[in-house]
This record gives sequence, C-alpha cells and structure tokens, in this order.
Amino acid sequence: MELTFSIPPDFVTRDAKHGPAAGCFWGTKEDLDRVLASSKGADFGKLQKGVFQAHVSTSSAYDPRSGKFTDEAQMLKSLSSSGIAGGKVIPRRFGKYDGRVVTGKSKSGADLYFVYLAPALGTNAVLINYRPATPPTPGDAAVWNRFLDSIRPTK
Repeated sequence: MELTFSIPPDFVTRDAKHGPAAGCFWGTKEDLDRVLASSKGADFGKLQKGVFQAHVSTSSAYDPRSGKFTDEAQMLKSLSSSGIAGGKVIPRRFGKYDGRVVTGKSKSGADLYFVYLAPALGTNAVLINYRPATPPTPGDAAVWNRFLDSIRPTK
C-alpha cells in the first residue's frame, strides 16, 4: 500500500517475530518489551503510552466491485455481541484506499481503536489497532486521531 503515516516521536518499530499474523508493532521501547516478552503471544495488559499493531486481517477482505469490506454488514453486530458499547464503524478514505474506522468501549472500560485499510487488489484488509495506555489516559483519543489524520498517500 502506498501510504505513509506518523507515530508519536518516542515510538519505535518492532517485528514481533511471532509470525505474519502478529504483524508489526509501534510503541515505546518499554511498552514493546512488556508486550513482546512472552513467546506465547502479545500481552497488552500494562501499557504506559500505548501500542499500535499492524497486520493482515484474517476476518476482513475488501471487494473493489462493491466498494465494501466482506464483513462490513456484520461489524456493528460483532462489536455488540462481543460486549463493545457505543460501537461505531465510520467509512473513511485514505488516498486511493477505502478504510473503516472502528471505535467503541469494552466491558472493562478500555477504548477500542481499529482501522481497516483496503488494498487496491481486493485481498485481505490491513488492520491497524491502537491499544491505549492501561489505565486509559485522557490523551489516548488524541493519539489515535493524530495517527488517522496523518495517513497520506506517498505519491
């Protein structure tokens, strides 16, 4: 995908080395060390500043003919049945790529931040999620919104 974006200045990039499903992570060195400490998978339990994770979605693909994600009709129902309150799915375009911004609040009170980006070729969507600090901070939504607003085409 021909996109660029900005992450907070004290964040670094790390490959989880847990296989393609885990994707790539961005966060402070301290947060990433905690998240990726176990070989059993990522642990987002204690974050000071939050962590972004980007990977190929296993549940959502994009159909360029219809201009929709394959699970788009079910997204709100899936959020609700998972106990997510105030779920929203908002269409948003990022350069030539369609996207869906998904937000809500979990049963534990944690904010949910996802963006699905549609590759031009109709393959599985790229999913970027932001896991905010634990406990949440008033600045978490601002970090997420700055990230979304920074996504731009490279050409």
